[in-house]
Amino acid sequence: FPSHDSRPDRAFEIYPNPNIGLFRIEWNHELAVCDSKKIIIRNAQGEIVLETNDREDIIDLKGEKQGLYYIIVVCGDKSWFNKIILND
Repeated sequence: FPSHDSRPDRAFEIYPNPNIGLFRIEWNHELAVCDSKKIIIRNAQGEIVLETNDREDIIDLKGEKQGLYYIIVVCGDKSWFNKIILND
């Protein structure tokens, strides 16, 4: 599994953030043209709550508890991450 920096990346943005579990990912730079993106979302305990290869820009986590979540996006041998906060 590719490693990633511990700082949030600007390779993708999340809107709105915080949110109620429904949010949009806006792809920047090379992720916009990557055809083999893998999106992994982990909760604050590190458990995977969503893993998908879909190219959808809208993510629905409305069934998850409020709190901090980490979004990891993998394309080839590179990975990027960002954080989101789910509120009620």
